[in-house]
Amino acid sequence: MKFACIGAALQDVFLRDRDDFSTAKLGGRSVFDKIELGAKVDIDNVTFSTGGGATNAAVTFARQGFESDFIGTVGDDIAGMTVVEQLRTENVGVGNVCYSQGRGTGYSVMLVAPDGERTALVYRGASNTYDTVDADVLAKVNPDWAYITTLSGDFRFIEKLWDACEQAGAHIMFNPGTLELEQKTKLQPFLQRIEVLLVNKQEAQILVQGEELEDLAADLRKFAGAKCVIVSDGLNGAVATTLAETVRATVPKTDKKAKDKTGAGDAFGSGFLSRYAAKKSLTEAMDFGIANASSVVSQIGAKAGILKKGIKK
Repeated sequence: MKFACIGAALQDVFLRDRDDFSTAKLGGRSVFDKIELGAKVDIDNVTFSTGGGATNAAVTFARQGFESDFIGTVGDDIAGMTVVEQLRTENVGVGNVCYSQGRGTGYSVMLVAPDGERTALVYRGASNTYDTVDADVLAKVNPDWAYITTLSGDFRFIEKLWDACEQAGAHIMFNPGTLELEQKTKLQPFLQRIEVLLVNKQEAQILVQGEELEDLAADLRKFAGAKCVIVSDGLNGAVATTLAETVRATVPKTDKKAKDKTGAGDAFGSGFLSRYAAKKSLTEAMDFGIANASSVVSQIGAKAGILKKGIKK
């Protein structure tokens, strides 16, 4: 089975400090409470990695023993070389990566709090560029599934990509972002052409009303028309619903603290699809998605903890 992953690629830098990155509540929200403007903060640890939803998903599929290709844009720079080289070492196909001459590779700096939550300073750069990506390469890649992350609200490219997927006979799993979700009227016809839709609770509430995951998933499936809709909610688990059944997956309790929650959603979605596409039960697909996400948050970076074939945690 072959997967094509379309979306963003970034260079990630993680900064951790036990003392100065402590948090406090302000207006009901958590904030860093010791980082002052003009201050010089010593950092305990720096970790370089790569991210972007599509590259993270591509590594999941490759580690699970499937053919996996990444399709997206990086800059013609050192960060872009780093992203491509890491994908190559993970046995992800990079023959259809595009290189932007006008924008640098997407770059994010993560300030990681002691509980694993983080604030990201993001330069989107080339990762938001789809005018150089030829949707017709899907005919050459010939995937069974297209795993598509946010495409920066570029509906002209979305239309070309959906058409190319259908011509190639590829099923679509879509994990849209805010820039797509906020254009509800434009988005709906495209949701009706996909097989699996993945959103978190806050994203689901942009499209439909409700508080309970089961209600959100059911109403969203009616709105979207997708065969399977998944709504996730972090440590509260996730719900998947199809015409035939609804399954709730819970996150196992553990004494271990999350080190970094970057990439958890990507790990969950791609872990789910690696089982769903292989015709495993909805319950097994959800459980493996949770296991993959739980492993990812146990390490720093979006890819280090992605599970390998035959390993379960």
